[in-house]
Amino acid sequence: MVAEQVLLNFKLGSDAYAMAVEVTKCAAGCIVVTKPQVIYRAERRDRQRECRDQRRRSGDRVRLACGDHTLGFGRLNDISPDGLGVDVPAEVSLSGRESIVVHFLEGEQKGRLTTAELRHEKNREGSGWKRIGLSRLRDGQDLLPVDRWTRLHESHWSSVQTRWSMFGAGLRMASRRALPTILSSTSQRVPVRIVDYRNTAGQRLRAIVDTCGDTRGAPAIIIPPAWGRTKETLLPLAATIISSFRASGRSVVVVRFDGIRRRGESFNEPSCKTPGSEYHQFTFSQAVDDILATADFLNSESEFQPRSLVVVTFSAASIDGRRAVAVGADKGLSGWISVVGSADLQSMMRVVSGGVDFVSGVERGISFGLNTILGVEVDIDLAGRDAIQSRLAFLEDSCRDFETIHVPVTWFHGRYDAWMELERVRVALSSGDRSGRKLIEIPTGHQLRSSQEALAVFQLVAAEAGRMIGDTPVKPCLPDLDEMDRRRRAERARLPSRGTTDRRGFWKSYLLGRDGSIGIELMTGTSAYHAFMGKQIDLLRLTGGERVLDLAAGTGSFPLEVAEGCAAAHLRIVGLDYVKESLRRAQTRLATRSRCGLHTEFAVCDLDVGARYSIPMRDQSFDAALASLLLGYLESPLEFFKEVARVLRPGGRFVTSGLRKDADVSGIFRDGLAELESGVARPHFDPSEIRDLPRASRDFLSEAARLFDLEEEGVFEFRDPDEVTSMLREAGFGGVSLTAAFGEPPQAIVLRATKGPG
Repeated sequence: MVAEQVLLNFKLGSDAYAMAVEVTKCAAGCIVVTKPQVIYRAERRDRQRECRDQRRRSGDRVRLACGDHTLGFGRLNDISPDGLGVDVPAEVSLSGRESIVVHFLEGEQKGRLTTAELRHEKNREGSGWKRIGLSRLRDGQDLLPVDRWTRLHESHWSSVQTRWSMFGAGLRMASRRALPTILSSTSQRVPVRIVDYRNTAGQRLRAIVDTCGDTRGAPAIIIPPAWGRTKETLLPLAATIISSFRASGRSVVVVRFDGIRRRGESFNEPSCKTPGSEYHQFTFSQAVDDILATADFLNSESEFQPRSLVVVTFSAASIDGRRAVAVGADKGLSGWISVVGSADLQSMMRVVSGGVDFVSGVERGISFGLNTILGVEVDIDLAGRDAIQSRLAFLEDSCRDFETIHVPVTWFHGRYDAWMELERVRVALSSGDRSGRKLIEIPTGHQLRSSQEALAVFQLVAAEAGRMIGDTPVKPCLPDLDEMDRRRRAERARLPSRGTTDRRGFWKSYLLGRDGSIGIELMTGTSAYHAFMGKQIDLLRLTGGERVLDLAAGTGSFPLEVAEGCAAAHLRIVGLDYVKESLRRAQTRLATRSRCGLHTEFAVCDLDVGARYSIPMRDQSFDAALASLLLGYLESPLEFFKEVARVLRPGGRFVTSGLRKDADVSGIFRDGLAELESGVARPHFDPSEIRDLPRASRDFLSEAARLFDLEEEGVFEFRDPDEVTSMLREAGFGGVSLTAAFGEPPQAIVLRATKGPG
């Protein structure tokens, strides 16, 4: 049995502490844990402070001033790059000061000044002293302004929306009905240029090169892989850049590569080549070297030798992209565009892990081992130590890099992106020469891959890249979407198969949690989901005594919601799902709820008729049916809709929903976790069931991230509303209406239809 590591917090007096331990025994409501290696004081500050009185009896003397006026003298108790702890006489008054100048009178920093802001003060009873906490300000500078867009540029958005709608309703549906052999032969006819090159250690990197025009001396754009992604993921961006430069009569080279010791085709250790283990030896300093090695390759090849190089990073690749641009001036790196990136590694890891400050923990000596972050299993200790030693981890590291960056930087921040902190981005971008920098807030979330808004943003990226490269402006242009779809198939077709996906195993883990204690309830217990399910129930227009079919019932969120709101008396709900354990949990939870005359039955079956299964119910035996968040996971939606129509009575109502393209659940996850931690989440589960809420949250979020991995692999497909509407009508439904729900902005599409002509 492998011991489970948990994080424990406790208080002694008014001081809070934390420690990481391993559970060796759990019984009768008690746990037995190992002795912790380290116990550290839990603090809100970003960095561990070095205590001065460990080296000397009293701290270095400092003078506190406001302008030319001395406020008092004190002694330095502890210090970090971001803050100070100072002991001052109790009579010293600092309240109401916007900023305080600290003069170091002794010690290593003697003669230096720093500007700080008062964060807290606490009297030390009976001593005549008090301790104050100061947060350092960055030389009193004002921060880079944010260019806030209320919507994407009208010309870009309308163009994308119109053409994508036509594509979704026509070409793409037609391509799905084509014979597989035709698709296969078409994919093989689309050329995909693969190049291999080596880094300074002789390790292979593999990339896809897209070009237009004369490549010799043409500007080049380097696109590193985003977190957990491969070079194929950002095909829509590369296609948009190529089409925009081609339409403007300009040459360009675009290189997408797989990182070393990451997913994809570049070098990895033999022990890290099985799916799921690819990131076990990953480090951010290696990711920096990958970008620089790509620049070296382009500069050394006579076919290219670009006159300028621009780096475009997504998500966590902003960490390695920042350093590469900071040190890569001699390699010709002449611009950087960051899309939904993070200013620093620490804040990003803290947010996506449900509040666990992994980086600070590693700095303090805590061992975390392997943990799954957004669907990627990574060695936190190895990656964290490397980031700290390479000065890639903290906000002050980012500021230091920006002080050395003298090329244009454009940063696109998603307004609804809950993973990345805008104010920290502003602080970093405001360091050093900011004359060539733009900070643009766009009305998107974190996920930008193939949706309408993603293609609109990619056009803006192409225009910014053209501006950085110079010469004539680049007019944004949408790529030929049919050609891009063929290219996507060709790029995927050349990759080795990852084997058959264990769908049942995935859904069991997603619904019940990896350890079987808590899973999808972490989402269904939140106010965002409560409102979402309430919207679907309203659309069903239930009346007393009706029979309702709950398709993909999961752990029973639909009947639980009906019971809680008493939506209609004496309803009979039949729930179907192919994870029998989830249906057992649904029965258990319903047993503790007030029923309002609700009668429920559950049955195990596979709903996806594409896998030669059907709905095992009699014709015209139900008044209404719900298929909540199921749309993207069906192999054959049209055949499924025909089955739903078969079991509904004439005039029966059908409500179905699914995540929209590039759905971003970061805000829902962040707000839901805050509700769970504060105890305001609805009681659809007993919080005492969760031994480790941060771990359970990370596990669920990682399973949710896998949904998008499986979509990229073609296992799932999040469809456009026009396409779903057409299939509903073909299946015999009328009166189809569309609405958006689940979060703000909405992350799901909801369709209501009635059996028969509408």
